[in-house]
Formats: sequence, structure tokens, C-alpha cells
Amino acid sequence: MPTRQRATMQGGKMIPTSSSGSGIGAIGWLFVGLGVVFLAFFFNGIAAQVQTNEAAILGQQVMVTWRPNWDVYMQIPQLFLGGGNAAQPMANYVSWFIEFLFVALSIGYDIVHIAAGYGGRTLGKIFWVFSWGIVLYNMFNDYNYGTLGSGIGGHLTFMIVASGVVAFAGKIGMFFIEKGLGV
Repeated sequence: MPTRQRATMQGGKMIPTSSSGSGIGAIGWLFVGLGVVFLAFFFNGIAAQVQTNEAAILGQQVMVTWRPNWDVYMQIPQLFLGGGNAAQPMANYVSWFIEFLFVALSIGYDIVHIAAGYGGRTLGKIFWVFSWGIVLYNMFNDYNYGTLGSGIGGHLTFMIVASGVVAFAGKIGMFFIEKGLGV
């Protein structure tokens, strides 16, 4: 029956999958489309957070709004190929490390801590303090250098939205794409 909708059980919830015919059904394409939108928000959030970290490291008084500069993604190859003035490469390096750690912690918190503490329990505890310090520093920079309006409310909103988008939108996007494709 091609019109009959199938569903799978996962964690006690019904998750619709594609129709019983071959190919991806309409629901599947909807999941794929939403997944792509979530991934776009995720990459937008990363670009915004990299800019706030760079502004803090370089001591700039720039306020980042929710229109990040997509050119920040070109900084990744420049980290290994060189370029820029004396201070910019280090700001790029630190900013991207903060973002990669934040993303790694949001994707696999326990796995990252197990890997970092592989040398011993003390090393794991040091990394735990270090990683939470980095996350709080990232949020602090989002608050101080990012805004969605004027005043404290705009800064607080930017901090919460940027951190939430980077922490969750990428995982949601990939999950939706996998479900849509029936993987």
C-alpha cells in the first residue's frame, strides 16, 4: 500500500519515515528541507560567535548583529597557510578553537571528556574546568560583543540565541536529514 505511512519506534516516540514505496516520500523531503534550514542557522551561529570572540581578543568595540560575515570560514585555511597582520592569525586560531571545542562538547560531551582524560583522572578534571571556562568565555563574549537590539535585553538575547543555535541546531539538522533520507 503506497499511501500507508510507516513509522518507527525510537525512545518511545513515533517518528514518521518515508512511504512504503521506493524513494523519499513527501514527509521525508520535509525533514530534509528542515534539516538544511537548521544547518544554515548552525553555520550562521558559528560565524557570529567567531566574530564576537575575535572582537574580544583584538580588543575591538565592534557590536556583532545577527548578520555575520561568512568570510570567517576562509580563516580556516588561512590558519594553516598564513596571512593577515600579526594579531589577526592568533585571534583566528583562538576563536576557531573555542568554536570547535564548543561544537565538540555539544555533540559528544561525554566522549570529549573521556578522550581528554585518557591520560588520567587528574587530566580529565583539569580539562573539565578548562572546557567549562571556554564555554563561559564564549557566552561572555557573545553577551559583550553581540546584540539583537539595544540595552541588556539585546545582549542577553544574542548570547542565548547564538549559544543555543550552535549547541543544538546542527544536531537537529543532521537528525532531520538522516530521518528524511531514511538512514
